[in-house]
Amino acid sequence: MAERLKDDMFTKGTVDLIAGPDAYRDLPRLISLLLPPPPPPSPPPPLSSIDKKQQNYGTNNNSHEQHQTNNNDFEEEEGEYTLPKTASNVQLSLDETYAEITPVRHNPNDVSAFVSIMRGCNNMCSYCVVPFTRGRERSREFDSIVHETQHLVEVEHVKEVILLGQNVNSYHDRCQGAILATTASSSSSSSGGGGGVSTTGYYQTSNPGFTNLYKKRGGSGYYFADLVHAISNISPELRVRFTSPHPKDYPPELLHLMAETNNVCNQIHLPAQSGSNTVLERMRRGYTREAYLTLVDDVKRIIGNEDDDDDYVAFSSDFITGFCHETEEEHEDTIKLMQEVKYDQAYMFAYSMREKTNAHRTMVDDVPSDVKQRRLQEVISVFRTNVQERNEMLEVGRLRLVLVEGEARRKKKNDSEVVGRMWSGRTDQNKRVVFPSLLLNDDDDDDDGGDEGNRDRVRKLRTLTPAESEVEAFKADFWKEMNQISRRLEDQNLDDQADNDQVDDYQVDDADFNIGDWNMCERVHSNGVWCDSECRALDVFRSNEWSRSDVFLLGIMGVFMSFMMVLILHEKKKAFDEAKVYDGLDLPSPGLPPLSTGILFVLIIVAIAVLAILRFVNETLVSAVVSCILLFIYMLKMTLFDGRGGHFVGARRARLVSMDPY
Repeated sequence: MAERLKDDMFTKGTVDLIAGPDAYRDLPRLISLLLPPPPPPSPPPPLSSIDKKQQNYGTNNNSHEQHQTNNNDFEEEEGEYTLPKTASNVQLSLDETYAEITPVRHNPNDVSAFVSIMRGCNNMCSYCVVPFTRGRERSREFDSIVHETQHLVEVEHVKEVILLGQNVNSYHDRCQGAILATTASSSSSSSGGGGGVSTTGYYQTSNPGFTNLYKKRGGSGYYFADLVHAISNISPELRVRFTSPHPKDYPPELLHLMAETNNVCNQIHLPAQSGSNTVLERMRRGYTREAYLTLVDDVKRIIGNEDDDDDYVAFSSDFITGFCHETEEEHEDTIKLMQEVKYDQAYMFAYSMREKTNAHRTMVDDVPSDVKQRRLQEVISVFRTNVQERNEMLEVGRLRLVLVEGEARRKKKNDSEVVGRMWSGRTDQNKRVVFPSLLLNDDDDDDDGGDEGNRDRVRKLRTLTPAESEVEAFKADFWKEMNQISRRLEDQNLDDQADNDQVDDYQVDDADFNIGDWNMCERVHSNGVWCDSECRALDVFRSNEWSRSDVFLLGIMGVFMSFMMVLILHEKKKAFDEAKVYDGLDLPSPGLPPLSTGILFVLIIVAIAVLAILRFVNETLVSAVVSCILLFIYMLKMTLFDGRGGHFVGARRARLVSMDPY
């Protein structure tokens, strides 16, 4: 904007200094050009006759005349000096990323914060002026972004970060440190070290239907998926979003990362701009309608669709109506695309041509303004109908985890009466939710402070995050129930009965309470709150709950049992094959046939699987451990000990040798 309007603003005298977005380092020089020079030094006071004699002693008149000449010259120079009227610098930088600037947050109490990760755009869409006003793409250094986010989380207690960029998912840190780090990580991963950073080393579009106009993409360094992975690992309670992306830069690696990472929000922004292939070609978007719909299907398949109540993906998009030469048929293609995808959010505009764009140089804005506005209203109407249907189907009556952003600006009214103060927040799908504050409606007879006491409780609530407030409430419930259980155990002398083996479990008959069914983590998770270390520390009774370590241990033992069973069956088969060769001799029996042994192994596996399905965690693990030990002992007996002593194969061979006349 500064470059485009510079001459007009200088001509009209609106401003006398213009600086582009990348010229902030040059501001001191620009300002100094418009400032008057410092005043000249004041002339010396007149000298007395005695001072003149002392000054002229040992000097000649030429030096005094030279001094006067210099003063005259200075006055002449001062009189000729004129100030410049304007100063400007609108040059765009190829490497300026603002990495050294710490942004000042408008409201330090906000739970969300923007983190700029890159600037500029290389896509060169025909209607877009961003490449000419923001320059080429350049990405901030990976470590700088991670450190800024850590500061926001640990010092400023931010609970949500939005990664920001004109083409945010094209992020690629190609500084020397990033190249060395990713090269070392890829080499350690290839050698089995596991680098922790997933780098492909080459650029990959969302699917083969997308093309890339900028040919210098790819190479070593950190990509957007690496950055999202690192940011999401800072804290499990930190929500991660990003905007504004391009549909071509959603590779499968990024989609799988979003599916596997709980705190990366299930919201995808896919700016379509149009649903017509011919309009997309004139816009130079680099994809077709079919490729775009394939990407939508991939997102639903990998991350989640409408069948998942809590994990479905919310789609948002941008649309432009009335682009150059757009026909009614092309406009109808856009309407059909919106009806097929059914977006949850959309930003819709009528086309307005911008100078210096490809469309401004090569096309004509020939769609009348009233036609643009009519088509825009049709697009808005279709969107509103679709989003209302989706909200009624997916949101109404559902429990959602909401990050509270603060008090709502408006109060909900019911029958012309104000219900009370309202809170406002956003769901994982970036949908705003307004709900009443229950604390303001509590009837507390012991609170002498009245409304002031309610306000104090509200202020206390606002100092906690939603996850922290829920965990605090569940902790209180936990210790309350534990105290009740302790009193019941003491009243009924269950400890003494347990010593006499009169109690088979921890069932409290009079209260219908089973301590095995009480699970802190499960209760917190069911209410949509992430579990933290303190929550897991309270999870001491989980007789019917599988943990990740339990599943991992059971999997290791399952692999070991399978390996042992295969070896035993192999030895059994060899033994019976040899028994058939030496049939008729009085030799020891090889034992159970391979078929019977296999049936026995299947019964063992089925028994362990049934215990696992019934959620008998301890019984399942004990059974698996005992089975592994017995199988290992039996395998050693067959392969080592029996082979050295009275193994039936060795006995057969010994007898045959003794019967051999030669």
